[in-house]
Amino acid sequence: MSRKRSSLMFCLRSNSVAEKFDYCPDIPLPSLPPGGAVVKVIYAGACYTEEQLRGTSKALTPGFEVSGIIHDVCSAETNGNFNVGDRVIIYPEKHHLTQDSYAEYITVKDVNNLIKIPSHIPLEVAAMLPSGGLTAYNTVLRAKPIVEHMLKSQNCCNILIVGAGGLGLWTVRLAKAFIGGDCNKVHITVADTSVS
Repeated sequence: MSRKRSSLMFCLRSNSVAEKFDYCPDIPLPSLPPGGAVVKVIYAGACYTEEQLRGTSKALTPGFEVSGIIHDVCSAETNGNFNVGDRVIIYPEKHHLTQDSYAEYITVKDVNNLIKIPSHIPLEVAAMLPSGGLTAYNTVLRAKPIVEHMLKSQNCCNILIVGAGGLGLWTVRLAKAFIGGDCNKVHITVADTSVS
C-alpha cells in the first residue's frame, strides 16, 4: 500500500524523552491554521529544554529547533510576505514543546514566528538558531539601546555576559556584531565558573 504524500506524513513519537521513539508512518498531514503556515521540516535539532520535559506525562515529539521550507501559508495580506517554498526557521511556539518537529511537517500558528533564511546559510546551520541563537539575538537587541544611551554620557560601557555555554557564546558573537563594533568604547567580558 503506497502512502499519499499529499495527505500523510511520518513522525517519531515517545511518551517521554527517556523512552524509545516509535516511527509513525501514516500520520495525517496537519491542516493550515488560520493566519499560520505549514512547514516541511528539513532539519530538526534536540534542545536542552527537551531535557526539562523528561518525566512529564505528555506524549512528546521532540526537536523544536527547526529549519525547513514553507509547504503552505495563509493567504491573508498580513502573512509577512511568506510564500510556498521559502526557506525558514521557526521561533518555537508553545505547542511545539509537545508535538510536531520530529515530524515531516509542522504547523506554525502565527507567521510572525517564521524567519526567512538567506540562500547562503545552509538549512543544517539555520536549524541551530531558533532557541539559542534567537534568545541571544533578542537579548542583544534589547540591550543595544541601553548601551547606546549610556555611551552618550560616558566614554565607555562594560557588558558582562554570565556563562560561556551555548547561549553565552551566541551572545558574545552577536554583541560584538551589533553593539561592540568600537572596541575602545564597548568592553565585553564573559564570566564563567567552568574549569577546562
